[in-house]
Amino acid sequence: MRSRHSLLALVVGLGLTLSACSSSSGTLTESDIPSYLHLVQNTSEPSLLNDIFPRWPGCTSSSVVAFTPVGKRVIGVSSSEGGAEYVEVLSFVSSCGTSSKAHASFANVFQPAPNSHRAFVPPLKRVAGVGNEAVLLDEVFGDRSYALLWLSGPHLGFVFVQGPPGDTHVTLGLAKQLAEDAVANS
Repeated sequence: MRSRHSLLALVVGLGLTLSACSSSSGTLTESDIPSYLHLVQNTSEPSLLNDIFPRWPGCTSSSVVAFTPVGKRVIGVSSSEGGAEYVEVLSFVSSCGTSSKAHASFANVFQPAPNSHRAFVPPLKRVAGVGNEAVLLDEVFGDRSYALLWLSGPHLGFVFVQGPPGDTHVTLGLAKQLAEDAVANS
């Protein structure tokens, strides 16, 4: 429980503000989402999406998109002990102008800022085959939640997939495939 709340604080503490909230280069589209998930793009809560994803230093334009079941609100990061009530996919991308700026931001994204009180740094696992580099935050938010942070050229992206405990559709394989699709869109 502590690590889930700490990671939520970490994600929120990285920046909080985005300049745009629509699907664009580097984010997922509805055609990327497997039909068996029964998700649609949710544009009803852009302010929540703004609060979930960071603005990385040195990077400018950003886009975020959420996919939820029809009529369901964006959960963001489930903070309940039982996990998410339904499947949700979030996709974020930021353009950093150059590959070197993107790489510098990627390398420092989980380093505590000077004078930061952030002590929790999540366990990261390298993931091969996604962009130039990718790391996984594996089930830090609970069972059936996967977050992949990726770097591809001048773009940094983040794909977050969560679902109810026991949902066999929400897997590391699904998260990795969605991250690969987001990279292909960048």
